[in-house]
Amino acid sequence: MDAVSLGPLVLPLDRLLVLLVAGSLMLSAWLLQRRAPRLNDWVTWSLIAAIVGGRLLHVGMNAGLYLDAPWQALYLWRDGYSLWGAVLGLLAVTTWYLSRRQLALRWVAAAATPALLLAVVGVITLQMIRPQGIELEGQALQRLDSEPVLLTELQGEAKTGVFLWATWCGVCRQMMPDVIEAARREPDSRWLLVNLGESPRTVHDYRQQHEQHGPLPDNLEWLLDPRSRLLDDWQALGVPTTVLFDADGRQQDRFMGQRALSRLLAD
Repeated sequence: MDAVSLGPLVLPLDRLLVLLVAGSLMLSAWLLQRRAPRLNDWVTWSLIAAIVGGRLLHVGMNAGLYLDAPWQALYLWRDGYSLWGAVLGLLAVTTWYLSRRQLALRWVAAAATPALLLAVVGVITLQMIRPQGIELEGQALQRLDSEPVLLTELQGEAKTGVFLWATWCGVCRQMMPDVIEAARREPDSRWLLVNLGESPRTVHDYRQQHEQHGPLPDNLEWLLDPRSRLLDDWQALGVPTTVLFDADGRQQDRFMGQRALSRLLAD
């Protein structure tokens, strides 16, 4: 299990944990505000600093990915954050508040302890319930001309990325350019774009939209899963779901939702 379904909304568990930890910190500050009025300000600026610091360090470490479109570094709603950058931002704000004696350490500790405990328990829980690693198997798929093909026949020499998607999925459409760019940057890899439950004509028309911007990489394969069997076989709750395999067909990484190009390129 790597996500939860809330009606039509499917939320990855790692992002849900971040929201819960931030919510816990804000709740603690609200409950303690009568004894420490500046606590709410500390929490607000700490969260802002964590977001900015996490983004800046990620962009700095992956600067080459933003050279063609540097303004995308400002897209804070997209994936692409460094945990250590967020920690440094939070520590910087905390140090400023403590050094100027605007806030006592005991109140910072009182507000932060529940959030830290929740984070530790959450990380351990995510490790325990993470879906078991899968291997590339011989599931039957179709090419756009309806020719049957086995998944194992399309395995790449160095790495294979499988992207489960649909044209009606807005997040899938937002992420597709990054998937295509990942294939272009790693020519030894193989990227399989497996459409779930749609007709060959629908997928063909969508592919043509991307071809208008230039030729697509040769290591990109557009495939069909008419009955969406991979969702069940891989215990995926929805789309987009991305699974990365090594040269031997063993799972390297798996995630749901939109993720940064750097995550797609990770070895």
